Amino acid sequence: MGICRLEIGDIIVEINGRRIQTRQECIDAVNRSPEIMEFVLRDGRTGGLFHLRTRLRSGSIRFGVNLTDTGGNGAKVTFLSQGYPCMECQRVR
Repeated sequence: MGICRLEIGDIIVEINGRRIQTRQECIDAVNRSPEIMEFVLRDGRTGGLFHLRTRLRSGSIRFGVNLTDTGGNGAKVTFLSQGYPCMECQRVR
């Protein structure tokens, strides 16, 4: 289905089948995730939902995003690190 990437303003609402409500929940889910992580993203521009997959790095920076809380509706992307898994995702469906 091709390679896609996150954008600033996108909201991560689910990781590996677990609903994400806060920034900390997202960080914890990424840290606990196996190497292949599936997640659901709400597009910050259109509001559409996308089911994505990426291969995380090992080490302290696994995904390459900075996040902020959204008031219980996921974790909003505020910064993307070039060359990290956040820039190389695949659509699952």
